[in-house]
Amino acid sequence: MTREAQSIQHARKRIADACGAASMTPGEAEYVERHVSRYVRTLALLPASPGSLLDVGCFPGHLSLLAADKGWTVTGLSRRDGSVIGASFEQRMNDRDIRLFDVDVERDAFPFADESFDAVLFNETVEHLPFNPYHALDQIWRVLKPGGVLVFSTPNLASFDHRWALGRSRTIYPLLTKSLGESFHADISQRHIREYTRDECIHLLSGQAKYLYSFEIQRVLMDRSWDGLFFTEHGYRASLRSIRIGTLLRAIVTRVVPSYRSNIVVVAGKPRSYVRVGARAVASEGFYPPEVSGTGAAFVRQPLEGCWSKQQARMVLTSGLPARRVERVDILAWLPAPASVGPLRISTRVNGVSANEIIVSPTPEPMRLSVRIPRSASEVSEQGVLRIELETQGWRPGEHGIGSDSRTLGVMMCLNQVGLACKAPPC
Repeated sequence: MTREAQSIQHARKRIADACGAASMTPGEAEYVERHVSRYVRTLALLPASPGSLLDVGCFPGHLSLLAADKGWTVTGLSRRDGSVIGASFEQRMNDRDIRLFDVDVERDAFPFADESFDAVLFNETVEHLPFNPYHALDQIWRVLKPGGVLVFSTPNLASFDHRWALGRSRTIYPLLTKSLGESFHADISQRHIREYTRDECIHLLSGQAKYLYSFEIQRVLMDRSWDGLFFTEHGYRASLRSIRIGTLLRAIVTRVVPSYRSNIVVVAGKPRSYVRVGARAVASEGFYPPEVSGTGAAFVRQPLEGCWSKQQARMVLTSGLPARRVERVDILAWLPAPASVGPLRISTRVNGVSANEIIVSPTPEPMRLSVRIPRSASEVSEQGVLRIELETQGWRPGEHGIGSDSRTLGVMMCLNQVGLACKAPPC
């Protein structure tokens, strides 16, 4: 028996002991059988020295229980669940001293201080989120310590199983011939709302521009936990006689073509070279009083408090960091205006030195606006202070059919948080 097989066998036993094998429903037992190898491989990606761990979307708690068994101090986030499994969920977590919080990860602020956890698990959850995965990742970034590790996993949209099904004009969804509850699960959290490709996962973590976070990708693994020769939807239970041509091809192809494998696993870190500073570190001039602005679809993204800039505006950042080590300043900005306003050009200066120009088009969706710090501006700045001047083309709402507002506006900016990308050595 290989070491991994021994670990899987041990994990299976530990879950049965923690959950009570006699009280586990057939559905939960099948779920364990399907996922136990993934559990073992996921835990192996965490740092060797246990610390504080946040498990986002932890229901039904198997991975949290195994992590606690390895010495991690685990906190779990999950919605309340009224199913048979959910009835004992909180009890099994309490029995292992795992704190559990009821949080809507797409809308709620996580109830923890900044930089509270050494590691975060976000596994097999993002595909269940119908509205906004960026919010969850933004909150994970906030509560993760600098240098901390995120282990992220989700099914691969481009897996062999999906390609094989579609290539034969078959569906990748539950068959319509099944019961209504199986075809269209009443609990939307149990459905896969959207699955992702490898490149999309990397974009979610490190390439997006909708929030002020950026993870550092350390490893991308294409996992074969569900691609074995004898693997069925209920686990490793198929007999040699029942193996079909597709199963045989899957076992062969996924060994040599990683992009066809069933699961995407990304190990990412919170870089020490990117920090966010709050409102206390930002002094501003040339902005109108703050107001709450909708983001186009409030059920997707919570409205933000922003300030309209005037044609001439200034921000002074007292971040406490040497300014010569700052390469870029990121601000959330948006232009909730009619299309007739057209794109607006923003000219920037940093510590009196001309920097880059930015174009902002009308949109209710906040995006990351980046001011790049010229080398000469870094060299002449006072330690720990950046002065950013913004000159924006103005527009008047009243001239575009918006009431009688006669103000001359620029763009709307969120001044409550600002991101700083720093040069090496990291700040």
